[in-house]
Amino acid sequence: MNGVSLLLRLPAGIQRALFELALRTAGLGRLPHLGMLVRYFRLLGADEGEFLRTVSRIRSWSAWPERWRETAGQALEEARAQEAAGHPVTARDRYRQAALYFALANWRTWDARERARTYEQLLAAYGGFARLVDPPARSVDIPFAPAPLPGYLRLPRGPGPHPVVVVVQGMDTVKEVCPVLVEQPLLERGLATLTVDQPGTGEAQLRGVLFVGPEMLAGAARAIADFVASCPELDAARLGIIGFSWGGFVAPYMAAAEPRVRAGAILSALWEFPEPERAVRTPFYGPSLRLMTGIEEPTELVALLRRVRLEPVAARIRCPLCIVHGEQDAIVPVEFARRLYDAVSGPRLLHIIPGADHAASLHLTHLALLGDWLADHLRAEKDTRTHRSTACPGRFPPAGTRPRPAYRAGDGRTPRARRSPARPGR
Repeated sequence: MNGVSLLLRLPAGIQRALFELALRTAGLGRLPHLGMLVRYFRLLGADEGEFLRTVSRIRSWSAWPERWRETAGQALEEARAQEAAGHPVTARDRYRQAALYFALANWRTWDARERARTYEQLLAAYGGFARLVDPPARSVDIPFAPAPLPGYLRLPRGPGPHPVVVVVQGMDTVKEVCPVLVEQPLLERGLATLTVDQPGTGEAQLRGVLFVGPEMLAGAARAIADFVASCPELDAARLGIIGFSWGGFVAPYMAAAEPRVRAGAILSALWEFPEPERAVRTPFYGPSLRLMTGIEEPTELVALLRRVRLEPVAARIRCPLCIVHGEQDAIVPVEFARRLYDAVSGPRLLHIIPGADHAASLHLTHLALLGDWLADHLRAEKDTRTHRSTACPGRFPPAGTRPRPAYRAGDGRTPRARRSPARPGR
């Protein structure tokens, strides 16, 4: 058990006191757990020096939102100045970083009005990026009740209709943080991306679309598939989905509920919500869970989280599914990935990364496996179905086949992809 796991097992009041003490005496920039946070946001496109300078000025959790809004505002001003000066590439990157910093501000903002104001600034910053990036990101609304699901559609180069991958993200992240780490690798493989705020997250949360139970994800999956079918640029017969962290529950649940999903990929598989009673009490997850669900009463919130389980639906996942999980994930136990792997009915691949933490932030070479799997099974790459990599030597099994298990359940060995015959005609 690592330090983060031990900390989260302490009573909420002690957790708050320890962090406030560390912030007052050392500053956030010197806390051991900051390393993972820095890695993630650097990978998402933050400037590492800017990140560290900002957190060095944070001496209490209450100061977190304001310091990040200041940094975000400065980046947004610079982006607008660079665009006016005729420097679109620099402006594009600063708009993206400003949006990322506004998202960081909202990570610890619990006042509903303040969250809404900050998100409006985030949308303004991301709008500049969406306009200047190639390919551009088109804002879309997916019909749903009680309000449309917001998303961004990006199309790869070349003529359509294109295969498309729906991107769903974590509990504390938003669709605007996905272009570098998630969307770009998929676009380079010939896949369109439809990145959405699923119920309870990001802009959907602000619109009043809260997570009221896993069953609502079936309706969301149907709405997304219907939307894809309505877009002439997209090939509805080649629809995939990818999710990470909380999205490691949402994506497989949607794949189980919607037969039009033809391939899936998961980073950190959430078989069930781990220790909901403890999560509700922690100062890190509790407020986010209450915002995501709209439930304040702890007992009622725990009851909802106990329904967050893939076991009732996993056998209905018949599309090819790739699961990547960090061996040292302190947030989502690695055993969850093995359970999902054993339960699904379609072709599947499990890759456990030795030594990797939550969402494998230090092991990006292995994440190519997810993009290659989707490109392979959605037939996006015409000449190279998959890329050979150290993460997974050999080709993936052809669609419609089920490889033998890549590990024996419970043996603890790192599974490896099985070499399978080449496709007919190759």
